[in-house]
Amino acid sequence: MDQGGELYNNPEVRKLFTQLGYEIRPTRADASNQNAPVERGHLVVANAIRALLLGANLPIKFWPHAFHFWLRIDNSMASRDQLVSPNYITTGKKDDLSALRSFGCRVWVRPPGRRPAKLIHNSRNGIFLGFIPNTDKNIIWYDTEKHVVKIAKHVRFDEGMNNLPPDLVPPNVVHLQRTQNGEPLSAEAEETSVDQFTFHLNPFSYTMVQVQ
Repeated sequence: MDQGGELYNNPEVRKLFTQLGYEIRPTRADASNQNAPVERGHLVVANAIRALLLGANLPIKFWPHAFHFWLRIDNSMASRDQLVSPNYITTGKKDDLSALRSFGCRVWVRPPGRRPAKLIHNSRNGIFLGFIPNTDKNIIWYDTEKHVVKIAKHVRFDEGMNNLPPDLVPPNVVHLQRTQNGEPLSAEAEETSVDQFTFHLNPFSYTMVQVQ
């Protein structure tokens, strides 16, 4: 590891590594290539997070949600050295991504409770940030009016981000429009059921306790 204080000079970390039989070998300053196996993994994660944020034109403060979103996708994809996904290895079930939507797309959320009056607008516009871990029924979204992250179930997705002016349309929307020969991507007319979204943030869908 590098010689940063958060790990290398942390007495608790060094104690833990010693107890588990690991030997700590530091790299020199500005020499991440000396720890290539680990740093390569960091680079892949960083590039994935950056791509999600840039594709949706979202600021860096949303990076934790982008990371969890990418983790869902990565755990559902086969890799070069294994023909099936990590989720399939651990659960024996094939991932169903039919309910997945593009990260950062707009959502119209119906708040809980009764509508205060029939003619009052009763939906809020927000930003889709992913699904709640270990569930296929609730989404995580950012309320652009209240500026807080919330959880919702009753939602309509707008991957075309039709509430934005043309000059603010992010790269994700441009790409989706290209798949439709340049035609606008309309918002979904009905609330979307996400019951088919059946894979987990944690690749282990259950925990087995071994009694010794």
